[in-house]
Amino acid sequence: MHRVRGVGPLGKLVVAALGLTLAIGAGSALSAPVAAHKGGGIERAYRLSWGVRAIGADRLHAMGVTGKGVTVAVIDSGLGNDAAGLAKNISNASVDIIPARKSNAPNDRHAVYITETIVGSPDGEGAVGVAYDSTVLSIRADSDGACDKECAFSSLNLAKAMEYALSNKAKIIDLSLAGNHRLGEHFEKALAHAAKAGAVVIIAAGNEGKAEPEWPARYAADPRYAGSIVAVGAVNKQGELASFSDRAGTTHAAYIVAPGQKVVTDCDPDTCAIVSGTSFAAPHVAGSLALLMQAFPDISGKQALDLLLRAADTAGGPSGDTTYGRGRLDAYRALQLGLAQGFRPAPGVTVDRQG
Repeated sequence: MHRVRGVGPLGKLVVAALGLTLAIGAGSALSAPVAAHKGGGIERAYRLSWGVRAIGADRLHAMGVTGKGVTVAVIDSGLGNDAAGLAKNISNASVDIIPARKSNAPNDRHAVYITETIVGSPDGEGAVGVAYDSTVLSIRADSDGACDKECAFSSLNLAKAMEYALSNKAKIIDLSLAGNHRLGEHFEKALAHAAKAGAVVIIAAGNEGKAEPEWPARYAADPRYAGSIVAVGAVNKQGELASFSDRAGTTHAAYIVAPGQKVVTDCDPDTCAIVSGTSFAAPHVAGSLALLMQAFPDISGKQALDLLLRAADTAGGPSGDTTYGRGRLDAYRALQLGLAQGFRPAPGVTVDRQG
């Protein structure tokens, strides 16, 4: 998770406070190993991926809906050279917004955790991604050298990254960052461009345990971007809001909660990382949008987001409540809602109309 810390020469800076801790201490940056997972195959992989099962994505996988043909842009700190296992799902158009970068920040794996949550392979060697056949357009946008300590992003570079994603026809953009202030004119113009292009921007709500999401997630309440931004809070395995997660507040009509506590990711042959934060709830939503856009090739990003919000498991009514917003993410129910509305399913998708 990334935090706004003031204004620099290129605009407001967003500084990393990753929140990757089992103790859920805001600002911590820890991961923990889980037991060796050799053997067990695909069934064990799905057991590790509790979030995939919680949102019903495993049921969509069984129907042939895996995100194939859909691109998700992830704007973050970059994957580096140690994410070779993800290579087949990474777009050749992936880019570093700073082409002459001097520092490679070898210890920052925030982008790896996010990307694997979306496209982790169902090969039985680790956790399964929500949309494991989708393509990730990885866009590195952190300020040069910042990730040597705490990753920082200028609002101008974030705006450039969003414009790059849109120029490459990405309709789903993941931003797992948060801060205390608006991000300014350049960033807001990029948001407006995304809205006009029919793209959707998925933004982590923040890890401060506050009654309102932080920025830029709070733009979800701005009528200029209605239907194009969703703020994402985090829930645990029991479906309860994580103690660290910022709540819906004024964004309740465009806020959803997704698995974000003790998410298993970044596996090697012996261990996986367990990470927590709204940063990892957001890619569950991004992956779910990819599933819907594969299942219904004629729908826009906005239509896919509308399905997710209306299908969410909530007791707060059609506009949500100030804690859970529209409710818990349910990708399977969203697909059923799309079928009920008459959206044409893609060829090759095995339609389950049983609910």
